[in-house]
Amino acid sequence: MHTSDVVCKFDVVRNMATIKSTAILLTILLSVAAQVLGQTAVDFYNRGVTEIMNNRLDDAMADFDRALSLDPKIVEAYVNRGTLKQSKKDPDGAIADFTRAIELNPKDAGAYNCRGNAKMMKENFDAAIRDYDRAIELAPETANAYSNRAGAKFCKKDFDGAIADFNRALELEPNYANAYKNRAAAKEAKGDADGARPDRARAKELDGK
Repeated sequence: MHTSDVVCKFDVVRNMATIKSTAILLTILLSVAAQVLGQTAVDFYNRGVTEIMNNRLDDAMADFDRALSLDPKIVEAYVNRGTLKQSKKDPDGAIADFTRAIELNPKDAGAYNCRGNAKMMKENFDAAIRDYDRAIELAPETANAYSNRAGAKFCKKDFDGAIADFNRALELEPNYANAYKNRAAAKEAKGDADGARPDRARAKELDGK
C-alpha cells in the first residue's frame, strides 16, 4: 500500500457534515435577512440546504444555482455549491465558487479551507497549503484545516511538517480518527513503524464507535 493513497485526500465528508450541522443557523440568519437578500433567493438557498441534509445533492445544486441567479451575493451558497462540485470531481468549478465566496467575504476561513481541498484534487499542493495557511490564520481552532494542510505537506514529502499539523489537529479534536490514521502513515513514511502502530490502533478504535 502506498502511504500517499492514505493521506493525499481531503475531508469532503467532514465538509458536508459542517454544512449539515450549521444548516439550522444559516436558515435562521438568512430568514432574518430575507428582506435584504430577496425572499425568493433565500427560499431556494434554504431548500438547497435541506436537500443536502436529505442527501439529495443534485437537487441541492439546482437550488443553489437558482438562488445565485436571483441574488449573486449569497456567500454560503457559493461555498455549499463549491463543496457539491468537489464531491462531483469538478475541482475547477469548485475553485471558481470558493474564489467568488472569498471575493465577497475575504475573512471566510471555511472558503479558504475548501478551496485548498479543491486544489488538492488538482495536486496543486503549494497553492493548497497557502489556502490552508490563510484558513488557519482566520480560524486557528479549526482541526480539519490543520489535518488538510498536513495532507498537502505529506504529498510534498514533508513528513515532519505533516506530523506537526496532525499533532495540532489532534490537540484541537482528540477523537479525530482520520488524523490518527494519516499521522500513522506519515510516521511510517519516516520509517517509524513503532510510532505508527498506536495511531493506527486508536484510529481503528474510533472508527468502530
